[in-house]
Formats: sequence, C-alpha cells, structure tokens
Amino acid sequence: MSGASTDTLRVDYVNANWTPGPPDRPDGPGTFELLVVTEDGERRTLPLATQDASAVLALVEHSDVLLLDPQTSTLIAGNLAGQWFQPGWTRGARREPGPAHGR
Repeated sequence: MSGASTDTLRVDYVNANWTPGPPDRPDGPGTFELLVVTEDGERRTLPLATQDASAVLALVEHSDVLLLDPQTSTLIAGNLAGQWFQPGWTRGARREPGPAHGR
C-alpha cells in the first residue's frame, strides 16, 4: 500500500491538541499536535500545521481504518472509497492488510 512500510500499525486512538498563539500575539496562529496511540500501545505525537488541521481531522473523523507508519510518521486513512481492508481487520489479532475479496 502506498505510504506504508512493513512496520505500519493500526491506530486505536487519536487526540488533537491545540495550543493558542503567544500571549503577546493572541491573534497569531496556534499550533496543533496529534497524539496517536497504535495497536502496540505506543504513543506518538505528530505536529500538524494549522492550515492542514481541518482536512486531517475530517479524514480521521470519517475513516473506518486508520494506520500509522512510524518510520515516516505517515497517517493513512483507509477504505475512504471501496473496501481495500477486509471487514474485521480493524479489530482483533493483528492481521496483514490486503485487498478485500482477493482483489
């Protein structure tokens, strides 16, 4: 799968943190950061540009399958159209990702 290495993991939880701009510039841009907890229990933080926050958070909110490649800090939203990942792949014992229905 594009963007994924053999170390890619399922995402269990995602939290978004926003820190406002400095007190001397309250109108200035704040900073976003995602806290991503993967199936192995590891917590990883990913900086997120303010201008990208809406798009990334929409993908996170509407994706049934979220993956993280820890080698490149790539967050992958799967099954946005169609079903690449098999039903149930997102739960239970770790499975190798692969096309649904043998495609």
